[in-house]
Amino acid sequence: TWGQDFTGVGQWSPEKQQAALAAWNKGLGHAYDADRTIAAFKEAGATGVIFYDKWHDGNVPHDTKLTSFKTERDLVGPTIKALRKHGMKIVIYYSVGLDANPEPRFLEWACRDAAGKPMGRAFPTDWMSFHSPYRQYVIDHLVEITKNYGPLDGFWLDIFLQPRIISYDRYTKAAFEK
Repeated sequence: TWGQDFTGVGQWSPEKQQAALAAWNKGLGHAYDADRTIAAFKEAGATGVIFYDKWHDGNVPHDTKLTSFKTERDLVGPTIKALRKHGMKIVIYYSVGLDANPEPRFLEWACRDAAGKPMGRAFPTDWMSFHSPYRQYVIDHLVEITKNYGPLDGFWLDIFLQPRIISYDRYTKAAFEK
C-alpha cells in the first residue's frame, strides 16, 4: 500500500501525509468479508490467524478512542468474530517501537539524534521513546484491544526495542539522568 501512490512533488509535510492517507483510507476494507475470508483460510488448513492491528505506519484498523489515525471501518472486530465462529486461534500483531502517526504528539515522543532530528528507520517512520507518554499510549491501546475484542490467544509485540544508538529526546535524557 505504501509506494508510488504517495510520491509527490515538493517538500513532504504532515499535511501532505494526512491528505495522502485520507485518500488511501477512503473506502479501505469496505469490500472485506471477514467470514468468507476466514472460512477460506480454515478450509485451506489454517488453525489461526495473526491479524495486524497497528503497523509501523501507526494507522489503526480498529475502532479506537486513542487516536483519529485509524481506518474508516473496524477491520479487527469482524475478523475476530469470524475467527471465533470458525474455532480458530487469534493473535493480534502490534508494532511497538516504530510509529509514523502524523498527530503532533507522536513527533514529540520520537527518539532524537544529537542534532535534535527524529530518528527513523524503514519507511517514513520514527522510533518512539519508551520513556515518553508513548509508552502509556501503547499500554492503553493493548488494554483497549483486549477489552473490546478479547479474549485473545496472544499479542505479537513487534520491534519492542529502542534504537541501538543514544537518543537525545527529552524523555529518554531525563530517564537516564535520573
